[in-house]
Parts: sequence; C-alpha cells; structure tokens
Amino acid sequence: MQCNTNQEVVINNFYKLWNRKIESTVLYIFLVEIRYKDMKNLDSLPQEFYEYVEKNIFSDCDRLILKDRDRDYPFPVEFAITQIRCRRKTASKLSWLNGYTRFIYPCGQVAEQTTHQAVARYHSMLAGHGKRVADLTAGLGVDAFTMALASNKVTAVEYDSARAEAIRHNAAVIGLNDLTTVHADCTEWIGTSPDFDVIFIDPARRDDADSRTFRLSDSLPDIISCRSKILEKTNLLMVKVSPFLDISSAIRELPETCEIHSVCVRGECKEIMIIMSGVTTESTCTPGNITVKVVDLPQDVDRGEIECGVMPCLISSFECLFSELGNSDAPVAVSEDISVGSYLYDPNAGMHKIGAGSKLCRDLPGLKRMGPNTDIYVSASYYENFPGRIFRIDRLADKKFIKSLKGEGRSVVTRNYPVPASSLKASMGLKEDDTKFLFGMRMGARDKNIILDCTRIK
Repeated sequence: MQCNTNQEVVINNFYKLWNRKIESTVLYIFLVEIRYKDMKNLDSLPQEFYEYVEKNIFSDCDRLILKDRDRDYPFPVEFAITQIRCRRKTASKLSWLNGYTRFIYPCGQVAEQTTHQAVARYHSMLAGHGKRVADLTAGLGVDAFTMALASNKVTAVEYDSARAEAIRHNAAVIGLNDLTTVHADCTEWIGTSPDFDVIFIDPARRDDADSRTFRLSDSLPDIISCRSKILEKTNLLMVKVSPFLDISSAIRELPETCEIHSVCVRGECKEIMIIMSGVTTESTCTPGNITVKVVDLPQDVDRGEIECGVMPCLISSFECLFSELGNSDAPVAVSEDISVGSYLYDPNAGMHKIGAGSKLCRDLPGLKRMGPNTDIYVSASYYENFPGRIFRIDRLADKKFIKSLKGEGRSVVTRNYPVPASSLKASMGLKEDDTKFLFGMRMGARDKNIILDCTRIK
C-alpha cells in the first residue's frame, strides 16, 4: 500500500532506513506497509481480519510479523498489523473512532498526521451546523466525519487514492451515508466545484524528502497562491497550519485573515487555525480588527455531543485583538513579589505562542511577568480562569533545600533558565511528581536565576 504519491519519496525513505542499519524486521514492516494496494476491496475484508486485530491489539508487532508473515491467512496479515500499530498510536487521539471495529487506517502515516478528535470537534463548532462544507485535504477523514455528524452536508476531497477509498469505507462504517468522497487534486477540482458555505483545508507540511516544513509557501497545496480561487467558492475559509508558524507572517501573507485560533489539547498547542473571509474590506481585516483566540480543550470526545452541537467544556480560553499582543508593557516582578503563599501562573503553550503578557497583566490586576524574557507570572491574588497552570509558591529554594531533595518527588520546569529541566532534575536525583514542582527561571529586570518550590493547584 503506497502512502506517498511520489514514488521517489518511498525509495528515499527506504534508503534512509537502510543507511541507519535498521534491523531487517523493521525494514520488512516498512516494505509490506507500502505494498498492499487492494484498497478498493476494503468492504470485502473477512471477519477474521478484524478478529485478528482485536485479538492482537496488545501484542508485539515485530514478533507478529516474524511469527505470522508466512502463514496462510484469508486476509493480508501485514495490513492487519498496520491496523494494530495505528490503533495503538491513536488510542487517546481518536478513541471514539477506534470504537468502530471496522474502521480502517490506509497506512501508518495517517495515524501520525491526522487531527486530534478534540481539535476536529472544535473545527466542527467553528464551521457551524446545517452548512455545505468541503474538506479539500481530507486525509483520514476525521475532520470531515466530525463536521458531517454535526448535520453538515460534507464533501471530502482527497488526492491519494488509498486514503480516498478508506474515507468512503469508514464513512459507511460510521453511518455517514450522505458524505461525498471525491478522489481528485483539490486545486483542480475547486475550479469546477459548486459553492460552499465553509471550506476547510489542512495543507501538507512535508517536503519531497519527507521533512517537516512550517512556512505557508512550503505547504501543499500552496495556500498563498490558491487562496483566491478557493475564496471565490466560499465566504468562510478555514486553514489549519503548523503551531510553529509565525502569526505576523501569516497575516501578511494571507490578508483576508479575520481570526486566528491557537488550539491546545490539555495545554499542548496542536495547531494554528486561520479563518479567512471571502467578503472583506480594508476595515474588517486590519490587524486592529483581527481576533486572536486561545482555547485549551479536554481530549475526550463523545459522538452524541458532536451530533447535538454541544460546545465542549473548555479547560480555559482567552481572546484579544491582534493589535493587543505583546509583552513589552507587562510589569516585571521584583524580589518582594516572591513570597510564600503567592501564586505562580504558567501559561499554556497556546498563550506562550501568541505572547499576550501585556494584555494578561492589564486584565488581571496585580499580575506581573517574572522577567522581560521569562513568560511566567506571579501574583498575590488567585485567578481561577487563568489560561494555563496555577501553582502555590511554597518557598524560594536555596542550595541547602535543593540538596535535601535528593530522592524526593518533584517535576522540574525551566523558563529562560541556563540549565535544561532534564539536566536539573538528573543532577538533583528527583523522582517524577504530579503535584510538587520546581521552577527554574530568570527573574526581574536583571535576570536573576532563581528556583521556586511550588504545589500545583490547577
């Protein structure tokens, strides 16, 4: 089963593995994963195929390959082992879809690249309900399925034939009989397509050498060059991009941008979502009017809640204008602000991404940034809705206290500190702990190195 449309990529990846002297078993697994091509007969896979996957879901896949590759099974055993690997990799990422026994992964790569179920649900909330929606880069189909469950009429467009067949098969498994699957190059298909209320696109962010790329101009399709053609077909274009993309650059390159969403799952930034409007004026898409939102989502998803259109219970949320971003006006903490019982505030990754320290300190009286380049905050006041983790300061750790911690439980976090967290933890001989933390950071205008002993309270 060939996952990459460019044969050279497959060959190059093979030689990369060979040059690294990977064991023959792993090479065999790689080769069989790209060999299975009978994707048009997914519906005819026998019951024994699914029973094998379920029976061996916790088995060692390398041993399964060695044990079963030469046995006579009434199904492609290598493809079954690919299902096992993918289901393990997506156990929490796609838990509700993995609940369908006959849900198929066309290849291992889609398990790596597919949208997290919580993020897909958020996309569905942004798209709305009862809309005509096109997903131009459907991949495994998670976004298309989630939007279809929310009573939208969805067309899923996918360039890779194996993935397109898997979408068609999986839509039937889920019971989405009205979802339309199109096997086509979306940049060509959009020219003759009907209009849509919403168009969603997640451009591929890997180059010909299968290395990650982050710039919009390096994505496939190139959203910069094809956006005008797409916006002729819709008034709302949703573009999923890398969480490492520079927001300012994106706004310059995509002047139709009206909203930026930094989307996190349990504090980890998963993506930047750019919302573009097909109906814009100079006054609606200036930086002063572009809305920036940061949401932190729980990872669990329930199909019934998707169908009902229930907004997920957010862990936290934050909103401001693009023109309000920046940290230069945030007050900086002094030694007197570090006291036992005060609160330490660690923004989630989405907040770190956008850099909204000045806005946070204006909205939360008494909040101060720990240092000019240290994106962590302190206050004597408790702000329950802060977009990130909250800790109580137990002490300013001196050398004697740090020495006494050897063998104790502490998680270690560093922010703008000369020693990495892993090295600091190893040097102290600490065990992992979910509630007790040591924070190493530079504090104040003079960037003084300090370590704080804290207890997590949220």
